[in-house]
Amino acid sequence: MTDWDIIQEKSSDDVIYVKPSKTYLMTTGDVHFYNIGDVHSPVRKDPVRLLRIEGTNLDNIKRSNIKPLNGEESHGSVGSERNSPCSQKRFQGPIV
Repeated sequence: MTDWDIIQEKSSDDVIYVKPSKTYLMTTGDVHFYNIGDVHSPVRKDPVRLLRIEGTNLDNIKRSNIKPLNGEESHGSVGSERNSPCSQKRFQGPIV
């Protein structure tokens, strides 16, 4: 998993730019809490089953357009809970 710091909020091209701040390995049984606004991305090399807990239906929640600054290496799809009214324990799939 990679956590990202927001470097530039909504630029002229309507993109939020980020840079990696922390990379860590999550193994079977690990749980991580992401606060609203936290930007994170997974790496999945093998099939995985995850439980995602949300406080509301996210089908109609607008997601942010987030990209790594200066082509920083992304260890997965960069995404954010910035527009979500809830936090999660763990997730599957990019949050974009």
